[in-house]
Amino acid sequence: MKKVEWNQTLSVGNEIIDKQHMKLFELRNMLIEAVDNKSNAAILAETLTEILKFTRSHFEFEEQFLEEKAYPDLQAHKKKHFEFKKKIAFISKEAISDRDSTQLKLISYLSEWIINHTSKSDLEYKKFI
Repeated sequence: MKKVEWNQTLSVGNEIIDKQHMKLFELRNMLIEAVDNKSNAAILAETLTEILKFTRSHFEFEEQFLEEKAYPDLQAHKKKHFEFKKKIAFISKEAISDRDSTQLKLISYLSEWIINHTSKSDLEYKKFI
């Protein structure tokens, strides 16, 4: 996987959310770098944990912000966040029996989700804020 940098075309028009999205891209790139460098399992686990924690706090902030702005598609947006969390929980459980394959699946899913969600779903609310 190649690194992808956040850029102004991904701006949703809110400085706090934009900074959070920048951080997600930074964490994603750190994860890819760890994989590319064949970092040990502890470094990968630490990076994954940081992404998951940050994602949870970002979702909470973003959902509250969109609620305050009366975003009409908030429930659909929340559902995307819920589906992400559900998928991550499922993949994490798989890791117990098939660590290497599951780790790659988890990294790939996280990586693609961050790019796709910020470049599509999150931009949908830009005109409402």
